[in-house]
Amino acid sequence: MTQRYKNDSFEILKEGNVLVIKDLSTKRIVQAPLSAGKNLPFTETSPIVSKPVFTVYLLLSFSLIVSSTALGIWGAYQVDLSQLRWHNFAILIGYASCQIAIHEAGHYAVFRMMGRSPDKVGFKLNYGVFPAFYVRMNDSHLLVRTDRYVVHSIGIVTNAIITVIAFGMLWADLLERDWLFVFSWYAIAMAYNCIPILNSDGFKSLLVLVNQREAKSFKDNSLLVRAIIIISYGAAVIYTARIIWLICDTLTEAHI
Repeated sequence: MTQRYKNDSFEILKEGNVLVIKDLSTKRIVQAPLSAGKNLPFTETSPIVSKPVFTVYLLLSFSLIVSSTALGIWGAYQVDLSQLRWHNFAILIGYASCQIAIHEAGHYAVFRMMGRSPDKVGFKLNYGVFPAFYVRMNDSHLLVRTDRYVVHSIGIVTNAIITVIAFGMLWADLLERDWLFVFSWYAIAMAYNCIPILNSDGFKSLLVLVNQREAKSFKDNSLLVRAIIIISYGAAVIYTARIIWLICDTLTEAHI
């Protein structure tokens, strides 16, 4: 059961064995033990996304992401790198920029639908390596579990829908075959955001599904969360080396 308490100074979500407390004046959000909310008149709170709708969304999100990733891998093996030119990479950059904008707009729109406002929209380097635009949604910690999953996963799901439609247009001969390279590369890149590491949307969604929350201090996290964080740093090194190799190999093979 998830419960909520709110007054002029604080908003508190009680979920499982933890309290999530937001100071309404400073906007600071912290986690605390249940004892911190002892004797407060909590009331039961319901998710904005109903259980039937969430069940359908969960199944569709998995299906779309798996389909999009499979199409990207299949398409990558169909691309003749020797036929690529500069304009192919220019189109890829333009397409990726549009997809990223749509991804973040999805987070923003659904978060507002939940009655919350993002703290910040910006750009950062995850682990000092991975460039990423982001919508900071600290208030997501105050959402019911199922609503949090929708908020964190909607960007990926939106990208996956576009990818599946794009491949469908290719197969229907509505687009030139040059687009296969563009759609495939972005689908594969998007798949990395689904992997539950590197503070990705996949990581945040996984925490929701296994009913875990990430603490600010590493030692305060569960064994599962700590393992994921450690793997993330190793994956950051491997992924960076792999991407550099892939880019160099593609540019070498392409006639540009």
